[in-house]
Amino acid sequence: MKILLNELNATPWHTRELKEIAEKFQTDTSAGLSEEEAQSRLEEFGLNELEEKKGRSPFKIFISQFNDFMIWILIAAALISGVIIREITDAVVILVILIINSILGFVQEYRAEKALQALKELAAPTALAVRNNTEKQINAKLLVPGDIIRLSAGDLVPADCRVITGTNLQSNESILTGESLPVEKTTEVLKRGNVSIGDRINMLFSGTTIVKGRCIALVVSTGKYSEIGKIASLVQEKEEQTPLQKELKTVGLRIGIICLIVSVVVFAAGILKGFLAISQGILNTTRADVISEMLLVSVALAVASIPEGLPAIVTISLALGVQKMAKNNAIVRRLSAVEALGSVSVICTDKTGTLTQNKMIVRKIYNGLEENLRYEELLKKQLENKTPYHANTEDFNQEIAFKFLLENAVLCNDAYYIDKTNLKMAG
Repeated sequence: MKILLNELNATPWHTRELKEIAEKFQTDTSAGLSEEEAQSRLEEFGLNELEEKKGRSPFKIFISQFNDFMIWILIAAALISGVIIREITDAVVILVILIINSILGFVQEYRAEKALQALKELAAPTALAVRNNTEKQINAKLLVPGDIIRLSAGDLVPADCRVITGTNLQSNESILTGESLPVEKTTEVLKRGNVSIGDRINMLFSGTTIVKGRCIALVVSTGKYSEIGKIASLVQEKEEQTPLQKELKTVGLRIGIICLIVSVVVFAAGILKGFLAISQGILNTTRADVISEMLLVSVALAVASIPEGLPAIVTISLALGVQKMAKNNAIVRRLSAVEALGSVSVICTDKTGTLTQNKMIVRKIYNGLEENLRYEELLKKQLENKTPYHANTEDFNQEIAFKFLLENAVLCNDAYYIDKTNLKMAG
């Protein structure tokens, strides 16, 4: 399969005959791959997932709390107070404030990181693959080139595939092309090699959705070798400072410059006055003592001018904002992002899955002229208990229209549970 690794990006699979593709991938379109071969290819090609930044470890989250200009100034102030001025009390107070500030920030960001990880695991996509002539539901990240998969309406395409057989097959490729209209798929070979993604009508692409029909497909590209993977590798995430971080950095820089100027002026004025007093016999000491004394005074003045409580006040304010947003089911990964969100007046988004999951979920049911909230309550109980919730059908029988609505909803969908314990579904 090493030759295939080099050909994954270059081969126009839409121009190849199915028999040729199957031979190239050494797979049986009916029986699929063996588990041993699938494991071997998984080691060669890697997991079927996009390259993304790894989650931050607890240590990195804690260290990041000190990555702030004002914090650096306070650390310097604590060291100067304890080592040079010998004001141990001031140094301890500053350090305690820094520790409280870092713990508050760490707790909030660590909780958010854990919550995001849990959401990723909960939303992990699955695929119905054929291996050893047996259909089995597997984690989509375990798919490899050469796998045979079955897809039907409502399924998320887990990898780039060539359609083997299909019935009334249509897919939504808006995540790749921006075109919201469904694309009708075929099994026919395309003669032209240089065609756009949207015109490769015998191919299915990772991240797109089956909106109609069903099919059997052969996986040709996974992970970073898929079309969506190529796009993801070109996009480099760059973290920019929030308006609050920029403002605090500016404030810290101004305070630092002002403190430095004032300290230098006081130091120079004190030395000048001391030297004059010594020369006039008013002050009975040495010039070295004057310099030492004025150095301590100017440093103490600089430390006293720094607002030690500012970072803690900002962190507490942001933490309160995070908690308020958490009550509305919004996870904030970084505390500093709260202020940026607070300054937003309008959010513009589209329906192509850029900021959404690219799928619709029933939240409320309207029964004739009256809104029925039972479905939302049922959904809430499922999420809270993490187990399937069975409603009391006697209640539904009292509302004929609502009963008919539910019966139609059941008849027109083919969803089923893969894992009832963790509420994982397919279809």
